[in-house]
Formats: sequence, structure tokens, C-alpha cells
Amino acid sequence: MYKEELQEQITRCREMQSKCRIDDIDTFIRLSNRIEELSSKISNAGSQSVVPVQHAEKRPEIF
Repeated sequence: MYKEELQEQITRCREMQSKCRIDDIDTFIRLSNRIEELSSKISNAGSQSVVPVQHAEKRPEIF
């Protein structure tokens, strides 16, 4: 679900970008930076793999 939320935020940022006026370049750049940040979070989340936990081998008990 986390990835879907990020995608929704990216979509909203792009919509806001499309409504920016030409003289509002600062807002456009901030939105571009936010989109890039969200996109990198999505790609980082996808590249992280689950590493199985290795347990120590069972050793025979010595009495």
C-alpha cells in the first residue's frame, strides 16, 4: 500500500505542475523535486529485498 500512496502523491504533484503559471517557476521546481524524491522512494522500496534470517545450526547437546 505504501507504494500506492506514493504514486497518488506523484499524480497530485503532476496535476499541480500542469496548473502552474509560467511565472511561478519556483513552485514548478519544488514540485519537480518532490516528484523526483517520491519516485526514488518507490524505486528504493522495490529494490530492497527481504533477506532470510539464518539461524545457527542445531548442535547436539553434550552432557
